[in-house]
Amino acid sequence: MDAERRAPAQPPRLPAAGGRGGRGARRLGSALVDPGLRPPVSQGVSRAARDRHDAAVRLAALLPTALAAALLLVPTLPAHPADAGPSATAASPLEQRLAAHVNRARSRQGCRPLKHQAALHGSARAHSALMARHRRLSHQLPGEAALGTRLANAGYPGSRRMGEVIAAGPMSAQRTLRMWLGSPPHRRLLLDCRFRLLGVGVVESGPGQRWWTIDLVR
Repeated sequence: MDAERRAPAQPPRLPAAGGRGGRGARRLGSALVDPGLRPPVSQGVSRAARDRHDAAVRLAALLPTALAAALLLVPTLPAHPADAGPSATAASPLEQRLAAHVNRARSRQGCRPLKHQAALHGSARAHSALMARHRRLSHQLPGEAALGTRLANAGYPGSRRMGEVIAAGPMSAQRTLRMWLGSPPHRRLLLDCRFRLLGVGVVESGPGQRWWTIDLVR
């Protein structure tokens, strides 16, 4: 189940991690994690389930059927990233800062730092660009492949575990990470020591409006 929310021109404020309204806080995207060991599930949800998910911070706990089924069929293979030659777009200073903040938070938990991969970076930035174009916070935009397919196209078809967190708003890299870490599902994903690689994509669609994506692969 892909979590989806439409981002207004001026999104509502979210409480900071400590429970108070944070200055400049904006909407936090949902965390999507695929452990690769779950059975396929239906994409349909009840009205009550939709109501429970109508919160600013939402967890996509159920996976798209095709993604879950495909991951059950593949063996655990070494990741083979797509060509990251000179033509690969370099990470921006803002993206580099976010990756550095994530790795510092992981080191405090005893996790090894995540290694930046150009192919994952390209996938994450492309997803942020689509969110900016549609002005919608979602793990799957119209005409876009699901997370598992996107990361397979980036060169990681045999990865057993993959994840994604998204957000929208004018926050700094440090503030965005604090918001994610203040949400239990996002925190569990970003501080999961089993992940080894990441790609960060940040796209600006106007003054003070940023769209954030982090893709993670084991």
